[in-house]
Amino acid sequence: MTDISDGAITQAAEDLVNAVYQAALEQATANKEGVPRREISTDDYAQIRERILEATTPHYDTAKSMSDFLDKACLEEGLGAGEVGAVSGLASFIGTEDGQWHGETAGNFSKYYVEPFDNCRDNQIAAIQELNSATLTYIELLKDRRRDYIQAVTTTTAAVDAAVGCGGAQDSVELAVVGTIVAVAAAVPTGGATLAAALPIMSAGATALSTGVAVKQYIEGPSPEGLLRSLEKTLDNIDQAVKDKVSDLASLLNESVGVIEGQLMHDRSSGTVPFLLPHEPDPDGGPPRVTDGDHTAIQDDFVPPSD
Repeated sequence: MTDISDGAITQAAEDLVNAVYQAALEQATANKEGVPRREISTDDYAQIRERILEATTPHYDTAKSMSDFLDKACLEEGLGAGEVGAVSGLASFIGTEDGQWHGETAGNFSKYYVEPFDNCRDNQIAAIQELNSATLTYIELLKDRRRDYIQAVTTTTAAVDAAVGCGGAQDSVELAVVGTIVAVAAAVPTGGATLAAALPIMSAGATALSTGVAVKQYIEGPSPEGLLRSLEKTLDNIDQAVKDKVSDLASLLNESVGVIEGQLMHDRSSGTVPFLLPHEPDPDGGPPRVTDGDHTAIQDDFVPPSD
C-alpha cells in the first residue's frame, strides 16, 4: 500500500480549503444584494488546514530509524557475533581426554557458558525482535492514520463541491481505519529462541491488535462550514482510534518487559542454566559468575585455570 507523504497531506488540505472558499464565495454572491456581505479569504480556513496537517506529526521516520538499528543488531555481524566463533572453539578443548581441560571448573564453564551460549544469543535476538515488532506496528498505525486523514479530507472536498447549489450534503462513509495487523519482525533464529514463544507481541500480538476500530465518517451539513465541522469530528475519531491501538500495543510491550525481566531474574539465580545471560567464567577457578552481561564474558587474557 502506498505511503502518504507530507506533501500529499498538504495538497489535500489546500484542495479542501480552496473548495470551501469557492463554495462560500458562490453562496455569498448569490444573496439578494448580489455582493458579498463580508470579505472572504482562504485565510478564513487556516484552522481546518492546520488541523489536517496534524496528520504529519509524529512522523514515522523516527521510529523507522529505530527499527533499522534493531534490525542490524540481529544480523550475522550483530549481537554477540564476535564471540560466536570463539565460544565454538572453546568447546573443543573441554572434556576428559588427555590434554583437555577438565574438572569442576571446566564442567561449570561448559554447562553455564559454552553450551547455552547459542540459545542465549537467539533469545536475546528474540527480545530485540519483540521490541522491533512493536516499533514496526507503531509505524503502521501512523501510516494508517495518514491514509484515513486523506480519505476523510478528499471525501469532504467532494461533498463540498457537490453541495454547492443543492442545499447541503448528507452521506456516510466507512473508513478503513486502524485495523493494523501486528507487524512482526524478521523470523526468530532457528537455533533455539525458547523465549520467543512467551513474548506476547510475536506470539499473540497479531490476534490482539488486528481487530480494526470502526470509524464512520458522517458527511452532513447545510453549508461548507457544517461539512468542515463534520470533518473535524471524524479526524478526532481517527485520532482516538489510533490512540486506543497505541495503548493496546503499549500494554503488550509492558507484558513483554515482564516476561524478559522474569527470565533475567531466573538467569541471575546461581546454579541455573541461563536463557538470556551466559554466566561468566571465573578466571580464578571459582563457580561461574552471575552478571548483567555488561561486559565481555571472555577477556583477551583469559586462561583456563587448572584444577
